[in-house]
Amino acid sequence: MKKVALIVAVCMLMVPFAAFADEALFTSKCVSCHGADGKKSAKVDLSSAKVQDQSDDDLVKFLTTNGIHKSKVADVEQAKSVVKFVRGLKK
Repeated sequence: MKKVALIVAVCMLMVPFAAFADEALFTSKCVSCHGADGKKSAKVDLSSAKVQDQSDDDLVKFLTTNGIHKSKVADVEQAKSVVKFVRGLKK
């Protein structure tokens, strides 16, 4: 029973760390152009319907194939992490 409780506790602690990792990646790779709130004067407001209405797959594809963005994210997993954070910027 103690093992189960320990596993549950560890899993519960991982959720905030995962969210922190998404934010840390966005901060290190995206803030300089998009700002902490995603509204800085880059070409698009990341909290806007133009971005938020796109599917996760479309956003990941954009991040991993667009010239400027693909140099910022190392792989698909990092792109997914950025998309996850951007979803939290929704108006």
